[in-house]
Amino acid sequence: MRKISTLFIIGMLASTANVALAKNPKLNVSKSNTSNYQCNDGSKIKATYYNLSDKSLSFVKLIVDGEAYTLPQVVSASGTRYTDLNRIELFTKGDTALLSKDVTNQKSASIECKVVAK
Repeated sequence: MRKISTLFIIGMLASTANVALAKNPKLNVSKSNTSNYQCNDGSKIKATYYNLSDKSLSFVKLIVDGEAYTLPQVVSASGTRYTDLNRIELFTKGDTALLSKDVTNQKSASIECKVVAK
């Protein structure tokens, strides 16, 4: 009896997995644009923006002074905010951006940046 129950459960799980896969098409990542920023402290930022095909996630790949970061978009009242909630944050609005390099340090100042090329 135990063997039949186990086989039944395995069959149900396999059936459920097939239905789930049929309903969830493969996601694709699309690049929306790239912007280059020049900051007041001399830092240069290259920001490449991406979206998942189902629009469930937007993220940015940043290169800041030679270091690469991939940051998800998070909730923002105005503008667009990308952060890992730990090390770095990029807040953009129009052709300006604020870069914070140490998000957990409340005394850390944001650096103002402007788009120099798209």
